Amino acid sequence: MSDVGSGLNDHRKGLLKLMNLAKERIITDVAIRYKDRLTRFGYAYLDEYFKSHGVTIHVLDSEETTKSAQEELADDLISIITSFSGKLYGLRSKKHKGLQKTAKETIVYVQNLSDENQEQSNRSQK
Repeated sequence: MSDVGSGLNDHRKGLLKLMNLAKERIITDVAIRYKDRLTRFGYAYLDEYFKSHGVTIHVLDSEETTKSAQEELADDLISIITSFSGKLYGLRSKKHKGLQKTAKETIVYVQNLSDENQEQSNRSQK
């Protein structure tokens, strides 16, 4: 199973499906390449969740021995900034789409008013 998304996003379809499979006791083991691929923060909570459902997480490539505390902290900060930036751009995009919709509706409304005024003007001239 693979999942595309931020390790900070706890609503990834793949992660939720994996948790559901554990809850239903369909799986007994989960193999991941790095801990932060499952989740960037709160790994211990997920590990405990899986253990409570009889599932063991196997980390295949542990980078912990090669990274200093400063490197791990820098990676965490970059992840947080990346996540917040994505949310900010998403909010801007949503706001932009809303403004576009309002502008289009206003243009159509004004055009309809103009058409109605033209029709009234034509009727009054007859």
